Amino acid sequence: MKIGKLGYLSFSMLLAGLVACSDDGNGGGGGDDDGGSDDGGGDDSGGGDDDDGGTEPDAGGDGADAAPGACLGAPTQAKLTEDWVHVPEGSEIVYQNEPPSSGPHYAVWATYDVHAELARGYYVHNLEHGGIVLVYRPDAPDEVAQALRAAYDAIPDDEDCGHRRTVLAQDPELTTPVAVIAADWVMSGDCIDAAAQDAILTFVTDHRGVDPEEDICDQGTVQ
Repeated sequence: MKIGKLGYLSFSMLLAGLVACSDDGNGGGGGDDDGGSDDGGGDDSGGGDDDDGGTEPDAGGDGADAAPGACLGAPTQAKLTEDWVHVPEGSEIVYQNEPPSSGPHYAVWATYDVHAELARGYYVHNLEHGGIVLVYRPDAPDEVAQALRAAYDAIPDDEDCGHRRTVLAQDPELTTPVAVIAADWVMSGDCIDAAAQDAILTFVTDHRGVDPEEDICDQGTVQ
């Protein structure tokens, strides 16, 4: 009898051990499931990384396709209009706008032509008569000066005047390499490309003949 009880106890202990092992195995299976979940998370995360990686080149491509920046800025209206008054020829004039698009000026103005260096007191008078002024710094690269000359040559005659009604000249006081000026309006920048040449033609069409004084086509006397 005692042996039977011992045998029964041994069998019970063995059975309990088997059950415990079975539970551990299930726990391990849970671990496997967790591991599978981690794998899935890794896959999802990796897929997200791949998607992000795919987005970055696209963004970079868009940036490459976009224009790096216009040579000339958009037309800007002057913050203030300075008095259009005559001062003695040769007077030193301090303008409030840069470059000047209004203000004091000499009593004579420049011919609508290509000039070497031209004092601001002359070409501001051209602006008063509805003229357009294209200016560049003397130290601007040759290709910039040549491109501005090409833009000047492309300007059609003003039908009312029979000439371009535009001055091209050097201005050593410019703070940018090039500028295109009308009365109270300016475009300025550092180069002239094809887009800038088109913008100049549009600017001329929009602002030529728009002046604060009586519309005057007469050629100036300053060569």
